[in-house]
Amino acid sequence: MGTVLAGALFFLFVGPPVQAQGVPLVEVPEPLPASEQLVAPEEPLSDDSELAPPIPLDSEELPGSSELEAQEEVETSVSAVREAVDSWVRAWQSRKAQAYFSWYSREFRPARGLSRQAWEAQRRKRVSEPEFIAVELQEVQVRVSSDSGRARVEFVQKYRSNLYEDAVRKVLDLRRETGEWKIFQEQALQLDG
Repeated sequence: MGTVLAGALFFLFVGPPVQAQGVPLVEVPEPLPASEQLVAPEEPLSDDSELAPPIPLDSEELPGSSELEAQEEVETSVSAVREAVDSWVRAWQSRKAQAYFSWYSREFRPARGLSRQAWEAQRRKRVSEPEFIAVELQEVQVRVSSDSGRARVEFVQKYRSNLYEDAVRKVLDLRRETGEWKIFQEQALQLDG
């Protein structure tokens, strides 16, 4: 049986092609004319100077890898800083003063000239007295130094408890100490507007 006859019989028994709902018909493109087809060159390239030199397999650093590693380290540090700040907030909301203080550096210097001891006494009271504490951070921006040893986090902090409520712009300066990010400076600023 010829191809034309087989196609005609298929059409008679099955029917004309039907487009399934939601499925577009695919058109098969015409082959390119011979003049537009790509062909391999008859002679191999003879001038190797046009080619980039191969990278030795035993090379420890690929071109640009140190920049990529530095960028990855900063991105990892940004994530670690953000996690540390989130943990600081969770400790604060848990109203457990020791967990809250654990996120501060030993060299932390309180604002307004308070001694560390006076600041801890004040904060201990403010952290443990409320029945609940809710802290929400918005517009969080994390910047990490190029050596990944220091970071600055700026955000809008919305604080609410059964005793007090406010919203401030806060700046935390952190540094890495024994592998963990710790707050060594904290500033609360009035919100703009």
